[in-house]
Amino acid sequence: MMIGNVKKLSEDENSEEYNKTSHPEENKRVVINVGGFKHEVLWQTLNRFPETKLGRLKKNLNTEYLNNLCDDFDAEKLEFFYDRDPTLFNSILNYYREGKLHIIDNMCPNLLQSELDYWEIDEPEMDLYCEEKFYHKQQVIIELVDSYLKIVKEEKHKIEEINKINSNKIKVWKNKIWNTLENPFEKNSSLIAKVFYFIQFSS
Repeated sequence: MMIGNVKKLSEDENSEEYNKTSHPEENKRVVINVGGFKHEVLWQTLNRFPETKLGRLKKNLNTEYLNNLCDDFDAEKLEFFYDRDPTLFNSILNYYREGKLHIIDNMCPNLLQSELDYWEIDEPEMDLYCEEKFYHKQQVIIELVDSYLKIVKEEKHKIEEINKINSNKIKVWKNKIWNTLENPFEKNSSLIAKVFYFIQFSS
């Protein structure tokens, strides 16, 4: 059965007896399809971390159970599909194989953490060099974000001060114009105010 058609199990297949005997052999290969890239891996490799999303696949081939663990699957071919970015999956799969997490140089720490959460991998043991590199990148990102927020705050304060000054200037000029129009013949009134007064009342 092809990917895209979920296999429907009969009542016998859904029974407890079926589930007990349906666990695949440890040395049998399973296909993990991530974003169209297929990876073949042994069940025993995934079983190294049985509480993770991939580690829980072999517990039960029941349709309802598997629908909660993957986006699509072919139970006959033992192929499981995940609609995820395949770029980071090599690091995820190598974690099952080696027991330690390795990261590539251009990997975003936040994106990696998002993938670890998706695959239900909690606090993985990391290669010492990769761990230093990972946390260094995290610190750099934190510092950049803090610097950006500080600049935004300073610019916002500047804009508020400029608006405040402009608002005060507008109020002053409004008062001057109003006073001039109200009292055009005062000593400090301009010729324009007097002309405006005559035009207004002679029309």
